Amino acid sequence: MIFWESNTGDTSDLYPDWTNPAHNDGEMQQYRTMGEAAYVLEKHRLSLEFLRGNPGLYLWLTVKRFIFTWTGFWSLRSDYLAREPFALANIAMCTALSLLMFLGIRCGLRAPSPYIVPLALVLVCYPTVYYLTHPGIEYRHPVDPVVVAFAGMFLSTIAVPRKGWASSLAVDSMRFPVTIDTKRDQVVQDIVPESAPRFDVMDL
Repeated sequence: MIFWESNTGDTSDLYPDWTNPAHNDGEMQQYRTMGEAAYVLEKHRLSLEFLRGNPGLYLWLTVKRFIFTWTGFWSLRSDYLAREPFALANIAMCTALSLLMFLGIRCGLRAPSPYIVPLALVLVCYPTVYYLTHPGIEYRHPVDPVVVAFAGMFLSTIAVPRKGWASSLAVDSMRFPVTIDTKRDQVVQDIVPESAPRFDVMDL
């Protein structure tokens, strides 16, 4: 049913209100008459019918859902903006944050850290089901901490006083400057380049 709500051929919204029985008296009456199981099976049939008849449109909707997930953009039509008064602010915030995230990933892939690829894979794998079915900014919230971590990684590199964020110092600064000695239960300073930032280290 959720899949059907976003794949009816109506592209005026992410999932038009009329597809949900809670917002459509006709759908609610059909739901009550048929019963939940039969109603869901009917939407399943309609979903498959849509996929078989409109593969190009489904592919385009999948692309739009990808764009929406990372930018908040769906449409600039006046009727859509009237229903979503915070759409423009959401587009600005999501786009800026995603841009910082992608720049952070680019920085991170140049750093000798074993954590970068697993974190990036979370951003690749987790939203995929929503690209294919039913998007929503709220569905991105579980990965927002990872998004912010990569954004912070990029912002931390531009604070380093060198020619560019892609410099070797920017990469060096992303190395963990300390290691933990588990035998002695203390933190010890790691070996870092002379030009890299230094940190005061204290025993635990």
